[in-house]
Amino acid sequence: TGALCAGAMAVQNTYGKLLLGKAAATTVMTGNVTTLVIEMVDSLRGDPEAIGRCKKLTWPVLGFAAGCMSGGVAFVLTGFHGLLLPCAMLVWLAAAAKD
Repeated sequence: TGALCAGAMAVQNTYGKLLLGKAAATTVMTGNVTTLVIEMVDSLRGDPEAIGRCKKLTWPVLGFAAGCMSGGVAFVLTGFHGLLLPCAMLVWLAAAAKD
């Protein structure tokens, strides 16, 4: 199981480096959440550029949170079979990616 998880992390890192370009990183979510909160505070203090920076980070953070919650529910309901849907989605995304 550990080797499978390490392989999954390697695929995620590679995806982020090669296919996402300048989008927010998906492998350092603690930093992304911290930066998002800082940018939200800056936008509340009147920084007009902070809103654009917030938009860049909002969807990755929300997607991460949704994935965490749905992964927990899938594991409780189906055990390790809950990994089948994320694996299928990853294969679909890899196949659909345009170089």
